[in-house]
Amino acid sequence: MAIIAKKPAADAKPKTTRAKKVVEAPVEVVYVSPFEVGHRVSHSTFGNGEVVEISKNQLSIRFADKSTKVIIDSFVTRAK
Repeated sequence: MAIIAKKPAADAKPKTTRAKKVVEAPVEVVYVSPFEVGHRVSHSTFGNGEVVEISKNQLSIRFADKSTKVIIDSFVTRAK
């Protein structure tokens, strides 16, 4: 089987190519907790406590009964 190249017609428009989309590198999002180590916080079940460590949105909180729990920051509020 022979391959035959066709010549474009004289009135044919030349093919246009689309511009390639430029994909930017993803932006790294850094989560900043509204709490800091030492802040007094309140939890609905465990009561009042103090933030002792922060890792992204997780807070290590020492409560009045000397227990330490890791809780997501959206589940606590600043104690008054």
